Amino acid sequence: MALQAIFARRALTPQHEIADAVVLIDGEKIGAVGRRDEVAVPVSARRYDKRDFSIVPGFIDVHIHGAAGYDVMDSSAGALAAITAGVAARGTTSFLATTVTASEESTSRAVEGVAGWMERAASERTGGAPSAEILGVHFEGPFISRARRGVHPEEWIVAPSISLLRRLLAAAKGAARILTLAPELPGAAELIAEALQAGLVVSLGHTDASYAEATAAISCGARHAAHVFNAMRPFAHRETGVVGAVLTSASVTAELIADGVHVDDAAIRVLLAGPRATQGMAGCGRRCRSGLAR
Repeated sequence: MALQAIFARRALTPQHEIADAVVLIDGEKIGAVGRRDEVAVPVSARRYDKRDFSIVPGFIDVHIHGAAGYDVMDSSAGALAAITAGVAARGTTSFLATTVTASEESTSRAVEGVAGWMERAASERTGGAPSAEILGVHFEGPFISRARRGVHPEEWIVAPSISLLRRLLAAAKGAARILTLAPELPGAAELIAEALQAGLVVSLGHTDASYAEATAAISCGARHAAHVFNAMRPFAHRETGVVGAVLTSASVTAELIADGVHVDDAAIRVLLAGPRATQGMAGCGRRCRSGLAR
């Protein structure tokens, strides 16, 4: 494949904003990123003038339920094809397919479909239309708080159960990556330990946990927080809840629905100023139009 050079108004990297940028692509790899006057572009390179645009890394969405009119819970190959194409068209290059609280049968069927899609995608990679890669499954529920359930159907919410988690993991066939739960529920500590043993990232979400309950879960190994501020106990100066635990822990990454509706701009700045600003923000900014409105 010929070298390609894309010229843009700017390029954003995880560390820098580069004005008057060029990105040099060699096959499937980025060979260089820098200012136009700093990168040597071979004469043979195919050139693309995009100086009215910015170039950014592809978005990785760790919490997305669907897109293009389809839901991950649909479980069909057609639904997953529409979702992967839909998010790719808007800059998301990979994501975790996220379940919603449902019956064990429905959830198992959905994650079996995702696992099958991942297996086929790994063996059938082609140069066709843009399509985001599914990196695995994010289980949101069913071990969540009824008081903070949001859109999750109450009838399918259950108490933490190691046996149920094991059955869901078996259905996912090694594709499970994140488990979001409410840490204040009886049995949650044991479930956290089981999830960590299985290699999952434990996420705090849809929870009415106090600050003490949230920090205890973090001490047990929870390392993520789902859509901070939404579907969790509100911050108060005498009982800060999960929000206080997240704001004061450098070991927890955080999602945020930064659509200007779910979270006020000032709250976004408060979260960004916390310890995890150096650890990275997950799922920040691209999520509401992917079917995640709460």
